[in-house]
Amino acid sequence: MNAESAVYISVEGETEVDFVKLVLGPYLTDINENLRVVPILIETSKDEYGKKRGGISNYGMVRKELLKLCNQHPGAIITTMYDAYGFPNTIGARNIGQGCDVRCRERAIYDDIDRSNLIPHLMKYEFESLLFAEPDAFERYSGVTDSMKQTLRKFNDEPELINTESSPSHRLVDTFHKHGYDYHKRRIGITIAKDIGILAMMDRCPHFNEWVHRIADECSRFDYNQPT
Repeated sequence: MNAESAVYISVEGETEVDFVKLVLGPYLTDINENLRVVPILIETSKDEYGKKRGGISNYGMVRKELLKLCNQHPGAIITTMYDAYGFPNTIGARNIGQGCDVRCRERAIYDDIDRSNLIPHLMKYEFESLLFAEPDAFERYSGVTDSMKQTLRKFNDEPELINTESSPSHRLVDTFHKHGYDYHKRRIGITIAKDIGILAMMDRCPHFNEWVHRIADECSRFDYNQPT
């Protein structure tokens, strides 16, 4: 089977599409210049204009999407960038309990889809966790940086541990409102993500770091001298 020099990343929202295009994709293509990194917005519904809507409400749509991508691109890497926060508790025939952590859920997805080119990945616990990697990037919003640092201290300065009581995104929204601002996930989140940079995110977020390194390692198997 010929390898396809591509990584297809199934994502659940427009913000994640932007993140792959503007932050993650350029990092991976700097490593392998012939690599294509393609975000695919999982379709849960369509708006009144026929545009895809993201978000995940049940595992069935995930299974359908990943099987389609794996079967259509058997020589490429298929992976995901879904939030663990709010992810469905039923994966295939398994009803996942509280004792099943993020890695356990990823393994359950892999076992259910059963395709060797699949690398399931759940954000621990959602996209906004990455933004806590560098609170100083929020200094243009007076007071927000200090509040974010206070939150981080409650979780041993580990962004990927922020989840109890409230999700990272809810904490950001509340923090912005507290200081008189509105948090816009796509506009502000992606701007800040670009300012922080993927290396700082990888340094502060071990689970995210492992995923990015695994994709990079898997890409090393591609033969860039053959046509795709």
